[in-house]
Amino acid sequence: MPVHAVVIVPPGFGTEPREPVRLSTERAFLVGRDADADIVLDDPRVSSQHARLGLAQGKLSIEDLGSRNGTWIRRLDASERLPAGQTALVDQEASVRIGPFQIVPCEQLAERVLLTTNQLLRLRLPEPMPEPLPEPLRETELDPLLGALLSAARSGDVWDGVLSAMVELAGGRGGNLLHVAKGRFVLRASRGPQGSVCLSQSFLEATLASAEPWFWSPESDEQASWLSSTLQARGADRALVGVRLDAAEGHPVGVGQLELDVGAAPALGALGLLARVTGPWLAARALLGTERRRREALEHRLGSLASPLPDSAPALIGRDPAFRDAVEAVRRAAASRATILLRGPSGSGKELLARWAHAASARCEQPLVVVNSAAIPDALIESELFGHDRGAFTGADRDRAGAFERADGGTLFLDEVGDLSLAAQAKILRVLESDEVVRLGGGRQRIDVRLIAATHRDLEQMIADGRFREDLYFRLRVIDVCLPSLADRREDIAPLAEHFLSQFRRPDGMRVGDLTPRALRALKRYSWPGTVRELRNLLQRAVVLDVDGVIDEDDLPVELHAARDARASKHAAALDELIERAWPEARTRFEELYFRELLRRHGGRVQRSADVAGVDRRTLSTKIRRYGLRDEVRRR
Repeated sequence: MPVHAVVIVPPGFGTEPREPVRLSTERAFLVGRDADADIVLDDPRVSSQHARLGLAQGKLSIEDLGSRNGTWIRRLDASERLPAGQTALVDQEASVRIGPFQIVPCEQLAERVLLTTNQLLRLRLPEPMPEPLPEPLRETELDPLLGALLSAARSGDVWDGVLSAMVELAGGRGGNLLHVAKGRFVLRASRGPQGSVCLSQSFLEATLASAEPWFWSPESDEQASWLSSTLQARGADRALVGVRLDAAEGHPVGVGQLELDVGAAPALGALGLLARVTGPWLAARALLGTERRRREALEHRLGSLASPLPDSAPALIGRDPAFRDAVEAVRRAAASRATILLRGPSGSGKELLARWAHAASARCEQPLVVVNSAAIPDALIESELFGHDRGAFTGADRDRAGAFERADGGTLFLDEVGDLSLAAQAKILRVLESDEVVRLGGGRQRIDVRLIAATHRDLEQMIADGRFREDLYFRLRVIDVCLPSLADRREDIAPLAEHFLSQFRRPDGMRVGDLTPRALRALKRYSWPGTVRELRNLLQRAVVLDVDGVIDEDDLPVELHAARDARASKHAAALDELIERAWPEARTRFEELYFRELLRRHGGRVQRSADVAGVDRRTLSTKIRRYGLRDEVRRR
């Protein structure tokens, strides 16, 4: 099957959709700003003769002709400039960028897409239309079609059933049925030969503007010659029929685009009658589906209020090696009484890991007491931790057990231990060494408590500054676990986002189904100063404010868009710095930046960084010494 290319034009560069280019191994297409080029891209960033487009090995091939601003190949989240004179093959997951324009292979786009203004998008059809095709039916023969629609209703595939009835009535080769919802066209059903077909935003909008089905063929409208080229790219002359399905008078619920052979005579009256019958039916089915989901959401909320919280351990989501190392260290230590010190930035999951350690230990049936040291005033911290006797101070009208006593037999999670005063640190050290709590007022109590401490502070520096006791530090770090920040484990952003979206619901109780690729790329670009907690809160906000069941980049806070621009500016500044240097100096500087960033992204782990870079550990150790990167190496 021949490969096609589609030129996507950004807003402000003309309103006419571009014709798909049918590629061939026999000829190449010249792309450039010059008027004699085969594909004219009118923009100063495009060279007069910029690139050459062709077909090789069944894929789109592109050759840069020494352009000034370059030809860029985008694969997933990375872009690379094509060297002058070199040819690259563009597969289905990639695209070509020349100036502000994009060139994509027709097989690249997904089966279900949201159409955007002034773009032609190619959609892969799920299955072929069975042969032989039936002859067109008359209006009096609608009864069998209505029977087929009832059968489709029982099977649940109503959109596919309506489209099949339309194709049969029109005697067409196939077509597409789109749902009109919240100002968007959503492809719901497709029928036709295997391969790809173009959908035109202009044709769909023209169909919406027509109260009755309308017929278009190349002979009937010379002004729309681009539609003819679009259809001829499929290998045969085609005509189109547009059908609007209304839920009520003037309120469309769907749009049908049917393909016929040129010269066919579609039964437009019968199609209009079928549309008037099926439009309200589709709207009612959609409304019933929405109400069913609302009822399920309400039942879920009522069930969650009536049922106790599950006793299972909290889920730990992540594939990052540093994160998995931390989880494995805690898992091994969970069965013991050894004190665990959890380190990492605020919001990285220290409390979650502490709860998991308690749930995985033999103390899981006993209490887990959580104390945030930073949230308790200094004057009350000793009473909160160690308790007090009646009359120990003004207002102490009864005995009160402290956190250590309340956690007797179980686990005490002491968060932000670096914020404790030196006096409180000394008492905690005594408790750990004697297993005895001395209340304010003199009362004593023997305890059996497993302590898990956490902090985001640099305890070693605090010891050097005299703000943290060194003896307590060594007593706490029996098991020393460091949790990476979310910025250092970007591969975990996607599974974490999926997990959080599964937990949140909109105010009406409905779930949000999808996170678009654009939104996921924006999440991965962000620096995440608030780590996992910030990601969770951001997605909760997006779900609460959602209106269409899909989280796109536009639904995310403005700081994520600013992060994209800042990152681009940072990369541009680094490139400018390198270009201003002579080549030997620039190469040395790039090597330093490369290995520094590599160590940072992999948490200072030398062996893993060496594996990613494709060098041995000895070579990387040499680079660390040469460029003074010891501060980037993970502390053991």
